Amino acid sequence: MAMYLFTKDLRLRASINTQLHKGCISTTEKSSIKKTSEKMFQDPHPVLIIDESFSTEGVLPLLEYLISSHIPGPKILIPKIKQPVSSFVSEGNIAILYRPFTIEQLLLCAISVSSMDAIAPHISLSMKEQLETLSLEKNYESEFVGSSIHIKEIKKIISHIGSHFSAVHINGESGTGKEIVASLLKEASGNQGPFEVVNCSNIPSSLADVYLFGAKKGAYTDAIYEQKGCVKRADGGILFLDEIEDLSLNVQGKLLRLLETKEFTQLGSDEKEISNFKLISASNVDLKQLVVEKKLRFDLYNRINKIVIALPPLRARKEDIPQLIDYYLKTHHDMRIIEPNTLEILLKYDWPGNVRELFNTIEMLRIFNNKESILSSKNILVDSIFSA
Repeated sequence: MAMYLFTKDLRLRASINTQLHKGCISTTEKSSIKKTSEKMFQDPHPVLIIDESFSTEGVLPLLEYLISSHIPGPKILIPKIKQPVSSFVSEGNIAILYRPFTIEQLLLCAISVSSMDAIAPHISLSMKEQLETLSLEKNYESEFVGSSIHIKEIKKIISHIGSHFSAVHINGESGTGKEIVASLLKEASGNQGPFEVVNCSNIPSSLADVYLFGAKKGAYTDAIYEQKGCVKRADGGILFLDEIEDLSLNVQGKLLRLLETKEFTQLGSDEKEISNFKLISASNVDLKQLVVEKKLRFDLYNRINKIVIALPPLRARKEDIPQLIDYYLKTHHDMRIIEPNTLEILLKYDWPGNVRELFNTIEMLRIFNNKESILSSKNILVDSIFSA
């Protein structure tokens, strides 16, 4: 697999070749297109980088030629126009990368229309690790917001875990983003199977067995048809059990046997079924404390306590609050800014409800402020929150 660069910009060519582990196969003259395309056609996984400066006719004629010649692989187009901040857009296996850009941004663009495996032969191991982290941050920057040391460390841990896990536990107070971290783990794993999300606190205790493991028709009075449980739906993928401590000890025992043997039985059946999945569990309380309080079986604790990601409360990373506010306003297309006095109040508050509570408060500020440029806390409703 190789990367192919079509450009007349010798500085761009030199820069890319210097920074890539193996460099690019470069084409600088239109007369050499056919010869290069013959190499690409024999290459099962080529990555094509087409600079608009390569031809006065632009990128489209060359792109049309490559497509009509059935040249495989992703194609990255670099237009002459510049953007204030480099970014890219992608559709299918064609992406547009705007100038100016770094080598990391070029590679992230290539990953967006191909895969890390396609790029890996051309980069060093340290750059691969860096790109995996950057890729996670880019994919989830609109959800997992923050640049504090806590958030950076969590993203690094997720990147290192990758697909090499059978069970991960996420611990954190309500509102700290456990489901978002579970989604990050799903993304990092590369698993293309189902992602079954279950909030155990929402399952009535009498139905937990059926909800998890399923039931045969006629297994109980209202079982008028066979019900497939979430562990079967997660087969080949990932099962996320949030607030796992709310499962009864009896159901926890059945879950433990499933994790150890991959086998389970539906309610009303004697036949063993198979389900093979990766488990992500989460709790609001530390696992050891749950064992002490007899809310978690000790043997299940030993099974899910292999890798634990601890999410800090918002009060422990208040430096992320301005960034979180900015994100929330942008996602709601609100161009106003927070008044300095209001931001000071928000930074002093300890946020027992964490990020969820912060976002709820910002939403109230948005609703009860009519000013076009700023959001102020000079509002009796918002003041009552912080004085309570």
